[in-house]
Amino acid sequence: MKEPRCAYLYQVLEYARQLESQGKTDFPSLVKKLKELLEKNPEEELDLFSRKESSVSLLNLHKAKGLQARVVFLANPGKKVDPKNFLSKHIQRLEDKPRGYFSFSRQRNFGRQEIAFPPNWEEIKAEELKYQQSEETRLLYVAATRAEELLVISDVAEPKVKKKNPWHDLIENSDEDIKELEIESLPAKEELAGTKDEGEKDKKEGEIATREVEAGSGIGSGEKGQTEDLTKLYASFNSDDLTRLKENTYMVKAPTDLQKKKTKVSSTSDAGSQDELEGALLGNIIHRAFEIIVKDKDKFGEKRKHELVKRLLKEHLGENRDTTQEKETINSMIDTFLSSDLFTQINHSPGIQTEVPFHLRTEPEENLHDYISQNLGDKDSENIDVPILFSGTMDLVYQKSSLSHQKDKSSEASHGKAQAEEDRGKWVIVDYKTDRVDEVESGEELSQHAEVYLPQLQVYKEVFEIITGEKVWDFGVYFARIGEYVSIDES
Repeated sequence: MKEPRCAYLYQVLEYARQLESQGKTDFPSLVKKLKELLEKNPEEELDLFSRKESSVSLLNLHKAKGLQARVVFLANPGKKVDPKNFLSKHIQRLEDKPRGYFSFSRQRNFGRQEIAFPPNWEEIKAEELKYQQSEETRLLYVAATRAEELLVISDVAEPKVKKKNPWHDLIENSDEDIKELEIESLPAKEELAGTKDEGEKDKKEGEIATREVEAGSGIGSGEKGQTEDLTKLYASFNSDDLTRLKENTYMVKAPTDLQKKKTKVSSTSDAGSQDELEGALLGNIIHRAFEIIVKDKDKFGEKRKHELVKRLLKEHLGENRDTTQEKETINSMIDTFLSSDLFTQINHSPGIQTEVPFHLRTEPEENLHDYISQNLGDKDSENIDVPILFSGTMDLVYQKSSLSHQKDKSSEASHGKAQAEEDRGKWVIVDYKTDRVDEVESGEELSQHAEVYLPQLQVYKEVFEIITGEKVWDFGVYFARIGEYVSIDES
């Protein structure tokens, strides 16, 4: 995305933050508000500025494109950039195929010396200079049209410096009478020196008074007036006030803070394993591998797999070591994933999202807030009466195809093709796990292992439905060691 267009994306994000602060965090409301905004001509109406009367925003001209404010100051009148000093490339787009011309230079004293350039470089540079000068003119237009009521253009008095003012052409070629603002002259050096001395005196007196209060000295010591004020202020705080100041006004939580559900079968994660490629490290590698595989599913083959595993091991374990055993472990999990029913379902899915991040503010009166509070595991978590800022990432969210993602096809057989078609397009949330479930003997035990993660998946479901306005019809855990997806019954 080109730099001028990035400004619009920045504006949209800022507007979304403003809506969030007003409690409008659900996706349908955000889309509705943005649609209303776009219908009002975003070039002039979409405003990044806060609507507070006292707000000031400092922007360069690229970020100011499409924005307006009541009063705009064009500052820094002594720094005009000459594009001649930065001409190192030219892209020619007049023919069928674009053609690029580039020069190479090296640092020499306080400038740069060209050491290699294409034929006819001076002519090419002249063409690029015309483009850059046109761009400067366009930026001047942006600068001149941002103010709704008042535009203040800064200038310098010295004639030699005037031409270095980037706004010089704007002032010289304006059709309107530009009124010069009278600015009071700066105080003399003697006055400034006096101000500094007074400031140092105030600072010392304040430090003395503060030390006396902390030491418990009486009203009669030091500068009496200042000490009295500080003593009264200190005494006005009682223990309840100080306790209240220490209390949280909000809490920040993540899915990993949720307590696992207790089942008959204990959790068998890799967290306590002595092997190096286990626990969080293995989980990180597998999550990253599966994300890349799903995104590149149409062109993922043996060569791509080899390159991927090699790169991931290098990133997480370094270069100077034998990773033969680790390669076998990861290759086995990738091969199992590629041959799983879940991957077959993904291949036919009409909609796939990987590593879906979210950030949601929940209020005490909301159901999601209650559910998170009750499943945090802290002894005082059920009495949380402040907002919870909940952030996390969903491993995989996809829409079902007409194929069943369950390994047991009996469900599809019993309901027939009509049921399979009805399921098409329904959202499913999947969480990848590398737990050791290799020795699980029955499907019932595997289901109990999956139910351990019910609180986490239940919150994912609620968050996804709030943000998107779409219904989640199924969620579960994919056990990477055995290639099994297990749906969790939320009841």
